[in-house]
Amino acid sequence: MTGNCAVFLLFDHRYTDIIKLDNYNRFLPWRGYHETDKKAFGDAVVAFHDAVEACHYIRVDRFDEAVFESRYPEFGRRMKILQDETGKDGMHLGIPTHLSNIRRQYKGLNAYSGFNYNGAFDIADKKVDLPVSQELLEEATRGLPPKYVTVNVGSGECKDGSKVAKTWPAERFEKVMEMFKAKYGAVGIVQIGAGDSGKLEAADAFFLGKPMEQAVAVLKKATFHLDIEGGLVHIASQLGTKCFVLFGPTVAEYYGYENNTNIRAGNCHNCWAIYPDVYRCARDMKEPECMYGITPEMVFEEIDIYMKED
Repeated sequence: MTGNCAVFLLFDHRYTDIIKLDNYNRFLPWRGYHETDKKAFGDAVVAFHDAVEACHYIRVDRFDEAVFESRYPEFGRRMKILQDETGKDGMHLGIPTHLSNIRRQYKGLNAYSGFNYNGAFDIADKKVDLPVSQELLEEATRGLPPKYVTVNVGSGECKDGSKVAKTWPAERFEKVMEMFKAKYGAVGIVQIGAGDSGKLEAADAFFLGKPMEQAVAVLKKATFHLDIEGGLVHIASQLGTKCFVLFGPTVAEYYGYENNTNIRAGNCHNCWAIYPDVYRCARDMKEPECMYGITPEMVFEEIDIYMKED
């Protein structure tokens, strides 16, 4: 699983027909194939028995029934369904992911049950078991405050170098944490996330660029987690940790959790993935109003309510 929530499975590279991928920079964008590689290699030639892209939907582009029928029959049965549905739904390389999600939303599905769309799976709920041993919990949280909350500024960049549309300014996270510290000073603030995240001055401790299994343990013990919609929110939610989630371009009804506080502002939302550069603001706003309309005061008000009830 990559940071872009995409998985590409290539089976049995040594044996099979040679398949030519004319646009491998699009097909395998997170496996190290970039513009410089194109100059060196031209079109990619890759050998595989099965090619599966699993992101916000699952698409099967290449499938060797004989191989899987003999070795992995149940997996093969599901892959056959997915391959058939890939053709019916027109899930080719150019289809916007946004369109795929809209189809699922009309059927009342969410980011989990959405994979039931074509009949290959039967996912009943949003629950994913993430076991955390006591040993790992103690190791990962050693040196952190006895009681703490976690915060992730959750930024990123589009292909043109601009910030992703769902980014919320770091100074606003800073303001929320300052207000939190002023009222709940006995509770520590742990900033968690990528190693290159800018550090918040209000944080008491930093857990940046650490192994994911340790981050899971840190999230499990947190009183709550504050973030934009993203991977750490999904993990914390599975652990039963309360999350305050800032939603803008992504669809709260599809990606949100009922037990979290999902915060939105204004009337412009849900444009995520309209363009191939999925995090681009559909209105090309440098400061998308869906995110910039959310104020630190709005966020802290929700946190304050929760802390008073906790």
